[in-house]
Amino acid sequence: MSLIQLIYMSTLRNNDESVLPAILESAVRYNTRDNITGMLLCADGCLMQVLEGEPASVWATFERIEADPRHHDLTLLTDESVSARSFEGWSMGLRQLTAADFNALPEHAHAFRCSPGELRHRVSPGAALEILKTFGGTSMGMS
Repeated sequence: MSLIQLIYMSTLRNNDESVLPAILESAVRYNTRDNITGMLLCADGCLMQVLEGEPASVWATFERIEADPRHHDLTLLTDESVSARSFEGWSMGLRQLTAADFNALPEHAHAFRCSPGELRHRVSPGAALEILKTFGGTSMGMS
């Protein structure tokens, strides 16, 4: 089975984090159906998400995400073939990051404090995956 890992960032409309439970519920439902795994991080209205699975399913999911009016300024950081999933067994994990998280790991704070146009130049794919794995280890809403 061929697998890809796609990582993107976006911004919630009006920095409205109250939509996160609905986004998580939808992601779990679709990702379970489509055999996709992943993690979603949120900090001050900025989202970073990884999707893993078969290429056709991941790209269909990404297209659905691009059309979602709850966020904007989507920036694709990476899409690459992988031999194994980094978030095996999670249809989607979610973690809202706090100032305490960034105080503990200040080297990752920059990823959530730059404009969409700068992201591709400031957040390397490897760094994005490291951030997702680091903060995703203790998610609040995993399924």
